[in-house]
Amino acid sequence: MLPGIHVSAAGGAVKALERARALSLSAAQIFTSSQTQWKGRRIDPSEAREFRAARRIPVVSHASYLVNLASDRPDVAVKSATALREELDRMELLGIRDLVMHPGSHMGRGTEEGMRLVAAGIAAALESVPGSTRILLENTAGMGTSIGFRFEQLAGILELVGNRGRTGICLDTAHAFAAGYDLSTPEHVDSVLSELDATVGIDRMGACHLNDSRTPLASRVDRHASAGEGMIGLKGLRHLVGQEALSGVPAIVETPGTDEDRKRDLDILFAEG
Repeated sequence: MLPGIHVSAAGGAVKALERARALSLSAAQIFTSSQTQWKGRRIDPSEAREFRAARRIPVVSHASYLVNLASDRPDVAVKSATALREELDRMELLGIRDLVMHPGSHMGRGTEEGMRLVAAGIAAALESVPGSTRILLENTAGMGTSIGFRFEQLAGILELVGNRGRTGICLDTAHAFAAGYDLSTPEHVDSVLSELDATVGIDRMGACHLNDSRTPLASRVDRHASAGEGMIGLKGLRHLVGQEALSGVPAIVETPGTDEDRKRDLDILFAEG
């Protein structure tokens, strides 16, 4: 895997690249706009040109936490569709290929209906913003009515979208553990990856969120912990990052704290021995 962290984009996307370079990262994840506001940030063409010229490593974008294409509120569904299209537009400008996106919540409509709505929204967004951008569905912990906590659900949404060249997944280790996928030992990691390959396809993994979990296996509660300080532990996570089949996949640490804190976690996870 390619070691990286979620980097602060305070001051703009180019500043995020500068921070990534200062930390000697091989990959990075950023927000291109505020993750807690509907109003999207406008990317100036000069900023886009500077970002493209300065980028030397794979960069992944993360969609707004507000986006829920399966919402039962019409206004939220419309805002979500708009926000997703605008994010893809920003990515095209910046030359970022992959967007990590939470599938959302079905809000009581049922998982199958939620999956259908999410897939329809993704398909429409990709059609409206042609190009090379790709949406990576992130597995969830399974809190409330969230969609995508089982690999079969991710596979089902991808099949409904049908655009294989522009879709994939992002495996979040803390979410997977909370959803019941044990990643605490090398043997368990191998088993989970085999299950992922049989359902989604290991080749569909475009990124990985490398987080420990504060909550127990199958808790269905999403709480990230720093490397080695959670209930997954280092043995399984270190085994995961060493998988040859995932050698080109950005491994993004999203643990609590500052960029420097996440870099320390990254160094611990990629330490040999």
